[in-house]
Amino acid sequence: MNARAALERFFLKGLDSVDPEKAVSRALRFRGTSLELGRTRLNLKRVRRICALGAGKAATGMLRGLITALPRPIDAGLIITNEIAAVQPASTAAPPLCKGRLGGVEPSGLSTSPTPSLQRRGGVRIMLAGHPVPDRNGLAAARKLLDLAASAGPDDLAFVLISGGASAMTPAPAPGLSLADIRKTTRLLLVSGAPIHEVNIVRRRLSRIAGGQLARVLFPAASITLLLSDVIGDDLEAIGSGPTVPDPSTFQDAWDVLSRLDLLSKVPHPVLVHLRAGKMGLVSETPKPRDPVFKSARTAIVASNRTMLDAAAKAAREEGLSAEILTDALQGEARDVGAILADLALVRSRVCRRPLILLAGGETTVRVHGKGTGGRNQEMALAFADRIRGIEGITALFAGTDGKDGNSASAGGWADGGTAARGERARGVSIARVLAANNSTPFLRAAKDLFVTGPTGTNVRDVVMIRMGKAR
Repeated sequence: MNARAALERFFLKGLDSVDPEKAVSRALRFRGTSLELGRTRLNLKRVRRICALGAGKAATGMLRGLITALPRPIDAGLIITNEIAAVQPASTAAPPLCKGRLGGVEPSGLSTSPTPSLQRRGGVRIMLAGHPVPDRNGLAAARKLLDLAASAGPDDLAFVLISGGASAMTPAPAPGLSLADIRKTTRLLLVSGAPIHEVNIVRRRLSRIAGGQLARVLFPAASITLLLSDVIGDDLEAIGSGPTVPDPSTFQDAWDVLSRLDLLSKVPHPVLVHLRAGKMGLVSETPKPRDPVFKSARTAIVASNRTMLDAAAKAAREEGLSAEILTDALQGEARDVGAILADLALVRSRVCRRPLILLAGGETTVRVHGKGTGGRNQEMALAFADRIRGIEGITALFAGTDGKDGNSASAGGWADGGTAARGERARGVSIARVLAANNSTPFLRAAKDLFVTGPTGTNVRDVVMIRMGKAR
């Protein structure tokens, strides 16, 4: 058995389990025109108008699932995404490892007119926006999203489709702030090494959409939010910065995050003024759990990192391998996590009597010091490779489920006992120096250890797969 080919198969099986179209279709169950979602029962005959609002890397796939599941047309809608590939037909957009999985609607500049298939369901507009740093396209799209939400009446139903990346793609600056303020603050947070839940605590304070504020705009319309989770713990307020759920954090919390990261002197002055005013009660807080705007708002997670890990483990077992899921809450500095996983693999491999697959999921962080190309998965791969250099029988894959790792065009990287020697021989530089420069992509490319999928159309954080044992 080729170790890399096997891990690639398991990765793709897992990816299929978190396909946003399938996940939404699975979550929505109808008996005639009666919707059943958990304890929620809703007869669509009593709904005047159905709206679809969404944002994120997987939003277009989620829209396809909604259209498939609904027994009646969508009357109005707006979906915001970042990847042209996510809205192109599969024949032109399919990445190397995911050919035929993507597709749906065709882009044309900033936004697209509905394709015939969407027009038959009432017409849903698709707009493209920047990620991970917000841009003017996202600013324009966010305004239209708020306009559509404000048009919903008490007899309407809004389906809100949220996946990873939604925060960056819907910049709606709070009063007194500009897009430039949000862009600079976002950049500072992204290179700080802060975990995503802390990043979102700050971003929720700077937005008119995040932190339950979209629910405030939608009220009194009923809403059903479907989430594709890309956060550790699947915390509802952290997924896309929780636009339709209560926000437990406060202005003080955001201030404390910036203070801990030593960013108070670096963020734009209007951001500091806004946060100070919020701490003093001069700016309204985000909606909290008992706010009446959530009375007719329902929320469900349709897929998560654990969903993918379970599917990948099942695929491995079906091929006769042992498979063990270590965690779906992997976090910490990427290079440190990679080294610890390598130590664990070395210890487990000593007593491994049959091929074993270890799986883990989560989202590590990188404190950026250099100006190179790479990402957290590639840094984990290099740290892992450095630790197991010269060791046979261990192969690992580190990959982002969205197909993109950091500022590179790769999903992640491979690591085995020969990775370090191949890369150092080809590049003439040590792994330690590569990590210091945050320049993992050229090294892994030279070692022939980059993992490239192209945009996958989904996003449930990162996945690590380690195979131990001799090939059969």
